[in-house]
Amino acid sequence: MPILIINHDAVFLSQVQEVFEAQGHQVIATTNSLQAIPFFYRYKPRIVILNISMPNKDGFEIVKEIRAICQKTFILAVSSNPFYLRAIKKLGANESLPYFISPSLIMKAIPSKATG
Repeated sequence: MPILIINHDAVFLSQVQEVFEAQGHQVIATTNSLQAIPFFYRYKPRIVILNISMPNKDGFEIVKEIRAICQKTFILAVSSNPFYLRAIKKLGANESLPYFISPSLIMKAIPSKATG
């Protein structure tokens, strides 16, 4: 199953994508938050990594929509706002991390059972 990455920052998105692809994972990546739910339905990812603060549709909306569809998907959210990091977990994200973190640490934050 693929990993879906949604982040309006193309550089960050590319770096995270490279880390997961180097480990042999199929990655679906988009900088357009409006594609999040259509991609979720189409690719049925086991893992979603998203930025909380995005134009058009923010991570809060996306997490709520994903949780209404599926409870099993592992969701990791990133933000530079500590309040957002706490709030997104209350909405259903499994993990939240500071935005300025290395992509390899993002990979380590995801349990191996989610990637298997």
